[in-house]
Amino acid sequence: MDEKQKILNYWYNLEFFSPFWPEKTKDTLYINKPNNTIPWLIKDDSRYTFDVYLGKIKSQDLIEDMLHSIGEKDEAIEKDNSQSCICAFKLKSDGTYVGNSSSISTFVWSVAKIIAEKNLRTDFDTKEIDKLNSEINDSLISINNKLEYKDLEEIYTIVMEKISLKQDNSVFNVVINRKYAKKENGERKVKGKKQDGLEDEENDIDTNTDMLSSFYVSDIDMIRQKIQSGDSIVKYIEALKLPITNRIEIDNNISQMKKWLSPDKYPLGKWPSIYSPSLMQQIAINMGISDEGRLDNIFSVNGPPGTGKTTLLKEIIASYVVERAVLLSNYQSPDDAFEQCRFDSPENEYLKYYYQPASELNKYGIIVASNNNAAVENISKELPIAKDAKKSNTKLFNMDENKEIYFSDIAKTLMGNDEECWGLISARLGKKSNINELKQALWFNKNCVNLQQLYKEELPDWEQAKDTFKNKYQEVLKYRILIQDAIENTNRHNLVTQEYENAKNEMNIAKDQMIEQQNLFNQSVKEQEGLKYQIEVLEKNAVLLNSRICLFKRLFSFLFRNDPIILQLKYTKQEIDAATIKLTEHNVRISQLQMIINTTTVNYEKVNRYFEEKEKVFLNSCAQIQRYKEQFGKNFADEEFWIDIQKNESSQIASPWTNKDYDMLREELFYYGLMLHKAFILNSKSVKQNINCLVNMWNGSFSEKDKIAGFTHLINTLFLIVPVISTTFASVSTFLKYADKNGLGTLIIDEAGQATPYSALGALWRTCKAIIVGDPLQVEPVVTVPKELSKKFAEEFEIEASYRAQELSVQILADSINPYGGYREYSYGKMWLGCPLIIHRRCLDPMFSISNEIAYNSRMFKKSADPEAGVILLLERSIWIDIKGKENGDKDHFVPAQGDKTIEMVRSAFELQNGFPNLYIISPFKTVANNIKSLLKKSLHRHYLDYDQDDIDDWVDESCGTVHTFQGKEANEVIIILGCDEKSGEGAAQWAGKKPNILNVAMTRAKYRVAIIGDGDLWRKVPNFDFAYRTLYAEQELK
Repeated sequence: MDEKQKILNYWYNLEFFSPFWPEKTKDTLYINKPNNTIPWLIKDDSRYTFDVYLGKIKSQDLIEDMLHSIGEKDEAIEKDNSQSCICAFKLKSDGTYVGNSSSISTFVWSVAKIIAEKNLRTDFDTKEIDKLNSEINDSLISINNKLEYKDLEEIYTIVMEKISLKQDNSVFNVVINRKYAKKENGERKVKGKKQDGLEDEENDIDTNTDMLSSFYVSDIDMIRQKIQSGDSIVKYIEALKLPITNRIEIDNNISQMKKWLSPDKYPLGKWPSIYSPSLMQQIAINMGISDEGRLDNIFSVNGPPGTGKTTLLKEIIASYVVERAVLLSNYQSPDDAFEQCRFDSPENEYLKYYYQPASELNKYGIIVASNNNAAVENISKELPIAKDAKKSNTKLFNMDENKEIYFSDIAKTLMGNDEECWGLISARLGKKSNINELKQALWFNKNCVNLQQLYKEELPDWEQAKDTFKNKYQEVLKYRILIQDAIENTNRHNLVTQEYENAKNEMNIAKDQMIEQQNLFNQSVKEQEGLKYQIEVLEKNAVLLNSRICLFKRLFSFLFRNDPIILQLKYTKQEIDAATIKLTEHNVRISQLQMIINTTTVNYEKVNRYFEEKEKVFLNSCAQIQRYKEQFGKNFADEEFWIDIQKNESSQIASPWTNKDYDMLREELFYYGLMLHKAFILNSKSVKQNINCLVNMWNGSFSEKDKIAGFTHLINTLFLIVPVISTTFASVSTFLKYADKNGLGTLIIDEAGQATPYSALGALWRTCKAIIVGDPLQVEPVVTVPKELSKKFAEEFEIEASYRAQELSVQILADSINPYGGYREYSYGKMWLGCPLIIHRRCLDPMFSISNEIAYNSRMFKKSADPEAGVILLLERSIWIDIKGKENGDKDHFVPAQGDKTIEMVRSAFELQNGFPNLYIISPFKTVANNIKSLLKKSLHRHYLDYDQDDIDDWVDESCGTVHTFQGKEANEVIIILGCDEKSGEGAAQWAGKKPNILNVAMTRAKYRVAIIGDGDLWRKVPNFDFAYRTLYAEQELK
């Protein structure tokens, strides 16, 4: 068995062991006695359907029985008080069963199977579960009436018998979650098929019952059967086994940074906003839209809290819309982009054909996926909000100026809120209710102009849309060339400056040489004149001396050799001779110097002319650079820009080589790209037919064979209309069941650090490219599989240690194969992260400083805004509240004294803010969170009788929990209640601080203030918490 198969088999087996208990809402009912009220027996309310969960078992009890059966012990850090139900199903508004909605808990089934067989090597076959679910489905269908209490008891007994679980393992219990059934407005018509509200109620009900069964097992099983060595997903699966080579630290490699910030790497389109991405954001965007240098089409981004991950997505959307518009503009007619195909067994003539889009268009569809349902839904809702688009460089996206931009009415209907939406940019899909909402808004809704109606109205002019787009496209390309020229000229300025300095130095040298020779010449001439004068004087002296000698002495001079005058005359003549020789030599020297002067003068004039040329070029270049500085402002990226880039805050917040003019052009191009898409869609019969087929397919039409043949092409057509769709990983196996391998466009995974590595397999398998965004230094994946069981499976499949780590996530695997990233150092070792985002815009200090120090090696920069006027805060400053006490024990780490203080503070916040406060209460431990939740509800119920009690419960449930509850969320203030005492909880405290993750997440939920409640003597000795303790106490002393 090869490595990929071992890993897939390991993940496949683990995925069966996830206990689930339905979340309590204000519409939740609990029934365990015959005289309890069953809602559908009292009143048939067509507004609601019902999720019914049977049985209740303590997860830890079942796990302990299982571990005992295979001879192992549970070594959990804290007591697991979670519960699990046994099975679940759905009922229609009248209390009758929804066919094929029954599901047994894979957790309970698989654990019961191990207990029964006393063997970890039990074969977990999905076919066996499918058969069991089918049998339960048949039992429920046979009731053929409203379900009564006795029916629920009977189904519970049948399930317990079928899974061979002892009755003392579980108790009979019924949890009913009432769900609002959003009806489609009026009669709905699809060519060839008529549907009415009540008649089609069962088809509209999502048959999935939350997270009772594994949503990943079927995809893992499918992939392990179909995967081949050359598949792109293999690198992802085997990421931790691949050799580490050619990694580039993109956050400090200036040459690589410059490469990825060159104009040809930037998106041609820009999202409507006056704000530009920061330096590392822009690098991540440019890398994300490129296919260069990535291993099997996977690229990862390290996105800590508050670093603008949504900005990243927006700019990628703008880029993709424009890039696809460029391709669309090349078609003479929109239908030229499609190839007609025929379904094998259509229901009627209207559904006979579908149309395959050109493959070049498919890569630009975007699927945003996450484990976090709220995260993906929030992204889809946020993208088209009209008020945000008003803060842009143009008025094209301002709905005060343009009431219809890009299917705006459909977008507003789809979002279903009071917010104006400028365009149909995104849609929440995945689960059936979301699909129904899209069908309704896009195709059927009579309260807005739906797509079917638009096809009947006057169509946009296709040729005009193409011409307008192409003209603006050329403007952007021209400006891009101007920017490239600016970069080249700026880079050349360094060369020009160097050449100018060199020429200046050469000119000065030549000038100095000429002056030096002139000085030597002048000195020689001066010496020549001196010699001439000296000879003249000596000659005069000789004449004078000679005149003083008588004739006799002149005639008989040999007799008067020692005569003073004769001797003096002799010496004078000798001096004259010597001076004459010197003068001759000087004459020669002067002639030579004159020649040298002529040469140096010619050289100087030549060098000076060259210098003057270089000076002119230099001055022109300086003037040009000054114009660039004015043109690009803070985004002007000369050599100074890159100095000490890791610590250079002004450069890190900049977006090199962009400006308002360029951003405006790119925004306009994005707008005209959307207009081109709109014209393409409405002028295409192929698009119309494909959407009609897709709606029918979602409504249950078409055979399995036709779904396999057509779905990929139909959903890719939807991407032409809606550039972004979002889904949870949990919905992928059903929503995208019929999508081809690599048949869809780009997958963007959000909060990938919180996703188990196998949860993304189905989405990765079906897309051709992935951009994975998250932070392994935040909340790690929630893994409920007992450690000993996980260890046993790992041994069984010969899985190496790195794959056994419970913190292993999609992000870690993606980072491992991303050649572009950065290293961070921790006490437990060095970690390689994907392309890092480093400008933080959420938290004030000390939350930011603590997070930055413990998690990011102080490499982040804070650009967070102060609270707006009128924001009322409970805490005057952030603080550590030192409260000691005894924890409850038996792995329950709640300290009552800390709980009392927390309740006191929460009640103060209620009073101060005159209502539900903008405040979270967070703990590292479930036991602490559960205790404080319970006590808070009792206290708030008691003190605030005029509040709706359900609203209080909802607020507590939403505002209080473990760090996992708050991933991706923020509040003005946070209370972190630590729990633990020195005697019983030291091990748990050390576990919480072993890595920075837990404290990092808790701290970065707070925008303005944080209060940590804990035993200072215990927690100041715990890694990471020790820094928080010192920082908060230092702040208190300063105050």
